[in-house]
Amino acid sequence: MQTPQFTTFLMLALMATSSLSAPLASPNAAASATTSKAGIAVERWEGTASKLFTNAKFQWAYNWNGHKDQSVFAGNIKEYVPMCWGQPDSVGRDGKDKKLKENGDRTWDACARDIKKSLAEGKVKHILGFNEPDHQDESNMSVDSAVAAWKTHMQPYASKNIELGSPAVTSMADKGHGLDWLESFLEKCNDCTIDFITLHYYANPEDKNNLAAAFKKHIERAKDMLDRKKLNKPIWVTEVGILPGKPRGIEVDTAFMKEVIGWMDKQPYIERYAYFGTVPGDTTSSKMVENGKLNQLGQIYNSI
Repeated sequence: MQTPQFTTFLMLALMATSSLSAPLASPNAAASATTSKAGIAVERWEGTASKLFTNAKFQWAYNWNGHKDQSVFAGNIKEYVPMCWGQPDSVGRDGKDKKLKENGDRTWDACARDIKKSLAEGKVKHILGFNEPDHQDESNMSVDSAVAAWKTHMQPYASKNIELGSPAVTSMADKGHGLDWLESFLEKCNDCTIDFITLHYYANPEDKNNLAAAFKKHIERAKDMLDRKKLNKPIWVTEVGILPGKPRGIEVDTAFMKEVIGWMDKQPYIERYAYFGTVPGDTTSSKMVENGKLNQLGQIYNSI
């Protein structure tokens, strides 16, 4: 017959054994429940967009500029990521002077001036590199020009303990564009500090193949290229969406968004992403903000 003392001892022993065999809670468990890869890409003159995305998962944002408009970034967004947009080598279809003016005096001097403001205002953890240097109507730089510019205008920030994102290339498959441009840049800038790779992708709605499958294949090609070069660097997809085309139902866009975001969330090498777009008047892809409010697509992004 067991004594009360023995019973108490046995219960305590069993409790101790159970607590030792149970998995320990991750010290980051609470943080992981409220953080996310998802961010907001918002033009600096769209003063309400970031306030509309109220989900706590949106922890970061950028605006294609080196300094934020204080009215843009509010609520849950805790990290502003500056960009050094670049300075085109030559005139695009719209004309160099017009493009620079439309995009906020995007010159090397403006890049240095604006990022200096951001550094003075608080902790800058990341800086994004040039915006689509492989596109004639964006920062439009040859690989050689981009390498020289990187060493002059981006590399100095590495000494400030700031992580640097590569130039963000398009998803164009032509030689000298997209991943081909990026691969050449990485080869020629092999002594540059590049902490993560930045990609853009726009699905072609006329593509007869599955749009989401084509996106995944493109990102996997980028990952294969990095693996081939033994570059263990995470990927940020800072623009993703569907190009305009023939009239289509919203279900095409919502299905694409849900599938690609679900997939990116599961890929350990994809560190961050931002779905496009919140830019007023833009027609290059599906919009998430209309008339100052989230449309159906924006509501889905806010709730995923």
